Amino acid sequence: MRVDELTSLRKLLDPDLVGRVLAAYREKDGGEPKTYTVQLAWKLLSIARVTDCLEEADLEALDDLRAGLEKEHEGGMTEKNLAVIRQVLTANVWGDVVRLPDFLVREARELREKAPIKAALLAQRAVAIGILTIAPVRLGISLGSSLRRT
Repeated sequence: MRVDELTSLRKLLDPDLVGRVLAAYREKDGGEPKTYTVQLAWKLLSIARVTDCLEEADLEALDDLRAGLEKEHEGGMTEKNLAVIRQVLTANVWGDVVRLPDFLVREARELREKAPIKAALLAQRAVAIGILTIAPVRLGISLGSSLRRT
């Protein structure tokens, strides 16, 4: 299918086209689907469900493509991500991250009178970092739970 023929979401999400796109990514991945490819399949299925632009049989076909990729995907964290986590934990970087909100709030208090906007931004950053150290959020997970049909 040529790009100029993609005139609707229904055509873009057609299971045959999605299958070819996913197969191309899989081939680029070396035959085994990487996380991006698996997530792409999931996101395309989610878009199709939310927009209600496909028939049930087409939704099932997209779900089959997604399930097939997930089955073949190793899952878990990549070695690269695991290496970063190991470095953070062994170098006690995480302790510095956890203490950072307190440091930023102290700095914001000192700047409150002479630079209130900068102080507010520092305090905002401190709150965000504090929240994320307690309740980390991954975009794919949070979007997934809100896009699924019940």
